[in-house]
Amino acid sequence: MPYTEEEKKLAEESKLLHDYLKHLSTLCTGSILIIAAFLEKIITHPAWKFLVAVSIASFLVSVVGTVAAQTFALSTMHEEGGDGTVVSIVSIFVAPVALIAAWAGFLVGIVSIGVFAIKNL
Repeated sequence: MPYTEEEKKLAEESKLLHDYLKHLSTLCTGSILIIAAFLEKIITHPAWKFLVAVSIASFLVSVVGTVAAQTFALSTMHEEGGDGTVVSIVSIFVAPVALIAAWAGFLVGIVSIGVFAIKNL
């Protein structure tokens, strides 16, 4: 049975969303590893060290948000319209919160580590 244009479009959108979330998660985990590996080797007496903790925590929130959003996206792939089931409620309310947490965590993490770097240069 050949796929309709709508099914092909939906499949491509799902791939793009998954790739986007995967890349965001990869950036956050890589940032955590780089911060942990090089912090003490690059800066011996850092000022505003709390920003490093904020950055790592924010990146962790982003990773959890991206994993949650990917999980919800996968769980609703074959869902036919909103029929009031638990999956529909989760996809409507929880998935956007997970996506917002992923974005906010990434942005706060980048800003805080950027401010830390500027302060310590």
